[in-house]
Amino acid sequence: MTERFFPFERRSHLRFKVPGARMDLLPVDPRTSAPNTPQGASLIDLSVGGLSFACRDPIQLGELFRFSLSLPGHEPIRLLGRVKWRGRGPNTPGYVHGVEFARYGTRPGENRPEHEKVLLAFEGTVLEPEAE
Repeated sequence: MTERFFPFERRSHLRFKVPGARMDLLPVDPRTSAPNTPQGASLIDLSVGGLSFACRDPIQLGELFRFSLSLPGHEPIRLLGRVKWRGRGPNTPGYVHGVEFARYGTRPGENRPEHEKVLLAFEGTVLEPEAE
C-alpha cells in the first residue's frame, strides 16, 4: 500500500456516484472493535467492493473504518472497510483515499449480505458512472 497521485485501476466492480448520498467515517479501535468519534470526510464515489473519499488530512494506510452510508430511498447502511491507497487528487483539496470493503457474509468482521444487495441495486441504476 502506497501513496500515489492516481491509483492504478484494479477494481472488479463499477464505481459510480449517487446524487444525494452522504457518508460518515467511524474509526474502529482494533483493541475493542468499538467506533470512536466520527471524522469529517466527503464521499467521491462508491461500488460494491469499496469507495473513495476526500478529507483534509491523510489517513494511515491499512486503517480500518466503519462507513455509514446514507443513500437516497434507503435506511443508512454500515460497512467495514480498510484504507488501501491515498493520494492527492487534481480537483480535490487535501487527500483522496481508496477503501476496500470487508467481504460480505454472516461471520464477525464481515459486512451484511443485504448491504451488498443495496449497493448492487444502485450499481445498475445510477446514471453517473465514474469516467475511466
